[in-house]
Amino acid sequence: RYLAQGRQGGVAKFTGLSEVPEAPVAPPFLATWPWPEKPNQRISPLLSEVLKARRRRGEEGGRIVQARAAGVPTLRVDARKWPGYVLETLDLEEALAQPAESVHVLVTPFVLQGQDAPLEMFRRGWRVLAPGGVWLLVDISPLSMPGHWLYSHLPEAWEYVREHALSLQDVYLMAREVGFQARVREHTWYQDVSPKAALALMQERPPLFRHMSADVWRVGVANVERRVAAAGGRDAGERGHPAADPNAPGLTGASLATCAFLIWRITSYMLKW
Repeated sequence: RYLAQGRQGGVAKFTGLSEVPEAPVAPPFLATWPWPEKPNQRISPLLSEVLKARRRRGEEGGRIVQARAAGVPTLRVDARKWPGYVLETLDLEEALAQPAESVHVLVTPFVLQGQDAPLEMFRRGWRVLAPGGVWLLVDISPLSMPGHWLYSHLPEAWEYVREHALSLQDVYLMAREVGFQARVREHTWYQDVSPKAALALMQERPPLFRHMSADVWRVGVANVERRVAAAGGRDAGERGHPAADPNAPGLTGASLATCAFLIWRITSYMLKW
């Protein structure tokens, strides 16, 4: 569902979203894992970057622990090219409860935003990572997408994320406070989202918005329901119906942004990935 089809305003543009997967990765902001893998691909692109960086620093092998997340595929690593690595998939709590300094690559997709104690999560990540270990932390950045369709249907959501969501600077500073060196990289995509898809993405209030009044959230859902009715239930680009302008009443435009953070441990005498 996330196939690139050119660029929109200088950012990558994906095909319109008319159907939401059973397990969206980060609703309502993101429906699908934005780094699809080819069927015969031997290693996941994000993981390849991390392992190459470790190899350049003379680090080979070890435990790769990926925290399970809805809609996120299990990473791949080819043991023939990357011998010595063992890939494990665990629940987040189990991943952060591993023995001290026993994990060499920690991968946690879409788990930071909405945490009650994000700084404590950084401390736990530091504890389990071996010196020279890498934490690949991937999450949405709601403050980086003020044009997202959610805010037009629920203006209170923008004020809410300004108070509750973590900014890129927040993430960087917390990582540094714990002791990590951090590299922050922001990826931005544009995608047209049909009213029906937007409504499906709002059916459950995500953890980030758990402190928002349920009544306020329902107002946003009702606004999208009215858009669905006005569009006659059509989806973006549905056969027999040309794809609408993303600013038209029948379609919701969405700028989607996610962020990938590479965070690594250091010792007092040597910097390592």
